[in-house]
Amino acid sequence: ELERITRIATKRMQRTKRRLFIADFDEVNVMSAIGDLYEALYDDSIEAFRRLFKARYIEMWKYIKGERPDEDFLDELFDLYMMEFLAMPNPVVGYAYDTETLRKRDRAEEAIIAAPTKLQKQVLFDKHVRYLVIQISFFIDLVSDEASMRAMTDAGIEKVMWITQQDERVCLDCDEKHGKIYKLSEVPDKPHPRCRCFLRPVLN
Repeated sequence: ELERITRIATKRMQRTKRRLFIADFDEVNVMSAIGDLYEALYDDSIEAFRRLFKARYIEMWKYIKGERPDEDFLDELFDLYMMEFLAMPNPVVGYAYDTETLRKRDRAEEAIIAAPTKLQKQVLFDKHVRYLVIQISFFIDLVSDEASMRAMTDAGIEKVMWITQQDERVCLDCDEKHGKIYKLSEVPDKPHPRCRCFLRPVLN
């Protein structure tokens, strides 16, 4: 999903930059174009999160139950559960997806409008859109984790084991947790964004 959303974001960014260049990056056009871009990228990201949520939920359910779940409710579950998840401050990254997207949009508009030259405006435009793509990449991991947790909860799992990648990139925090068993309701938050650890359900 990250590769897909990055490709979409790149195309949207190039179109918006051409639009702004033609319009000389004047204030009205900057606010209109940036607003349109961030709204489109937000919608793109929500659809990417939805696909990822469904795929990860089904994968975890099959691992636990040995069969596919009834999938008719997954879109409804995403709307009821994940949209709230995206609106709440996240302990791993320290902000809420929805409000941070708006903040990034506003900061991009202010920085681009204030820059004195066209070249500087273009550089700032690229920089701020990259920040949004990084944010999306963080939440791709978080949505995947939440989908797994939801599937395990719905499947009746009570305990999980913390698993690291067991390589030189594993941080000390995660390394200390490797192999530890937690109640599903008491699993600690991941210590940093882009954590590669995962939770393995303890099957009885």
